Amino acid sequence: MQNAYVASELLAAVAFWIVALVAAVPAFRVVRQRRRGRARSSIAYLAGFFTGLAAAVSVALAADLLFTADASVFNAGVTAAFLGPFTGIVHAKLKRSARRRPKLAEA
Repeated sequence: MQNAYVASELLAAVAFWIVALVAAVPAFRVVRQRRRGRARSSIAYLAGFFTGLAAAVSVALAADLLFTADASVFNAGVTAAFLGPFTGIVHAKLKRSARRRPKLAEA
């Protein structure tokens, strides 16, 4: 009985990390592009979120087919799909080189 509980909780944690990584990758790639745009962060978030939702559904279906998984796997996946793009955006912004400020003309 104890082993089933541990496996259930471990499966939800593994699903969380897989979906979070899958959701962070498109957001990271969109923000790392050279082009500058006003809506780049929001496009990055939406791309990561929808990719994460697709990954969450596929992981939940696979877990349901392989094991008798409950809704905690899907809940963990949806939570990761929501948080993963933020991680990708922040990581890309921190990795980007600092912008140069123009020097003000001194009179």
